[in-house]
Amino acid sequence: MIADKGYDRDRLRKALAEPGVKPCIPGRADRKEPIACDTDLYKSRHLIECLFDRLKD
Repeated sequence: MIADKGYDRDRLRKALAEPGVKPCIPGRADRKEPIACDTDLYKSRHLIECLFDRLKD
């Protein structure tokens, strides 16, 4: 699951891990311990958002 930094919560990460979903959510700036995130996969999220923006126009 690819999500924005606003969804960076330990509870959400734990809930996603139970059924075997691998989260791709970058850590927020105020997080004490950094979280590893696949940056290439996260960049593809931007392309999908741009596609939906164009469809809305």
